[in-house]
Amino acid sequence: MNDSSGGEDGNNASVARFYDQLAADYHLIYDHWDGSTERQGRALDTVIRSVLGQQPATVLDCACGIGTQAVGLALRGHRVTGTDISTRPYDQIRRSRPVSTTPQLHGSGAGRTVTFQLWDWSEDGERYDLEHFQLIPSGDEAGDGAGDDWRVEVRRTTYRALTERQLAALVTDAGFDGPAWRQPEDSGFFQPLLTARRHAAP
Repeated sequence: MNDSSGGEDGNNASVARFYDQLAADYHLIYDHWDGSTERQGRALDTVIRSVLGQQPATVLDCACGIGTQAVGLALRGHRVTGTDISTRPYDQIRRSRPVSTTPQLHGSGAGRTVTFQLWDWSEDGERYDLEHFQLIPSGDEAGDGAGDDWRVEVRRTTYRALTERQLAALVTDAGFDGPAWRQPEDSGFFQPLLTARRHAAP
């Protein structure tokens, strides 16, 4: 889970401001939005209906990020509310404490954009400072046909690396019952899923 509650620390923006700054270029990170939305919505729909039955459900996507999964579920008839920014599989990540992500390419030929991150971990492993780099082709601004210049965008923030146990405890504290983790090999979704049900009305 990302730490969106605090202010800015040194050169690092709050997570909310970080994503506000990134919004204009976010579409340059991933390809195939529609296909990804359909695929992820289908996997999550299968999980939900296996637990709650075949009728559409009321779903709170409490780490909806850009809304790919929330939109995918809504397209399958569920009533979805999305909030918060995102989560990662931090149990595994905190053990290895990687210092960077694999570069991602968007587009092709001279129009390719390169995105990657650098991570600087705190000593306790619960937080890391993130630098988000995008190398964006600036086109043929000189008019000479070369088109080989790049615009570099760097955005910074701090993330909290919460474990599955920590997240489950937060869900329980928020008033949900039966938090359960489903791993990708069981759910068909590409990341671990935390599911829980709202307390029944008295």
